[in-house]
Amino acid sequence: MGKVRVLNVYEILGCHSEVELKELIDILADGNLDNIYYDNISMEKEDKYFQVELIPGQFNQREDSANEAIKIIFGREDIKVKHWKLLIFSGIEDKDLELIRRYYINPVEMRLYNEQLDARGGQLPVHVILDTAKDL
Repeated sequence: MGKVRVLNVYEILGCHSEVELKELIDILADGNLDNIYYDNISMEKEDKYFQVELIPGQFNQREDSANEAIKIIFGREDIKVKHWKLLIFSGIEDKDLELIRRYYINPVEMRLYNEQLDARGGQLPVHVILDTAKDL
């Protein structure tokens, strides 16, 4: 196997200005450690990937912390953050991806994330992807 990338993806709803978005990213990201992407991530044509999210009812520390920080810093509850992980693999076959997926996903706590990006509540979400610069 080649390279494995585990990225944290944040979907931000209710953010209406560039200034708010910059401040939100400062909350979510470590500027010295994370590579920040907006909506698109670079991948090689041969790369394989899947996305996972915690199932409803499982506590998502990243999502909860981000939403609490927004309430405290901005004093607003209309901005919501959703979090999931994107796993990208280089140098593997489809059958290997399926084995990794079955091993990685514990169905009691997580599931494949719906890969469709859609508007929720009439708002088009902003996706912020944080890639901590580490190769596994």
